[in-house]
Amino acid sequence: MSVKIATRDFRRTKLEEPIRIERRFDLAMSVEVAEHLPPERAAGFVADLCALAPVVLFSAAIPGQGGEHHVNEQWPSYWSRLFAARGYRASDVLRPAIWNDEQIAWWYRQNLVLFASADACARHPKLAAACLPEGREPSPLVHPHCYAQALRRAEPHFGRWLKMGPHALRRRRRR
Repeated sequence: MSVKIATRDFRRTKLEEPIRIERRFDLAMSVEVAEHLPPERAAGFVADLCALAPVVLFSAAIPGQGGEHHVNEQWPSYWSRLFAARGYRASDVLRPAIWNDEQIAWWYRQNLVLFASADACARHPKLAAACLPEGREPSPLVHPHCYAQALRRAEPHFGRWLKMGPHALRRRRRR
């Protein structure tokens, strides 16, 4: 399934630079984008998302997830702290709800967290109830598909490591 956005509703921007949009929305979404931005842009990018909406649907690749041009893979706690610095709390109700849904790509199932401002929580009690207590961060989870992918990437090296094992031990014993 592909999403088609009318040209009039789409604005091209360089995310390495601050986002300049002079209006707010009910929801901002950034899914599997932040890991492509340099680490020094992370706090500013989160600030931009918070300026756009009181609720942000967010996901970013975790360390070791792999992918093209991933320059800032971080655990959810890293992003959670950046959102918390802007007064946003994490809600981790989505990952458990979609964890086993094979129709959704595993990286979304692994990384998707909702962040809500204090104002949004005050206006929506159900949202507030779904948010983690202040100071608590989303758990670092690794989806089985991510783990299997990491094993496949490491497989070619296992044989070499096994062959080196006895030789390396003998060499170490001689020292």
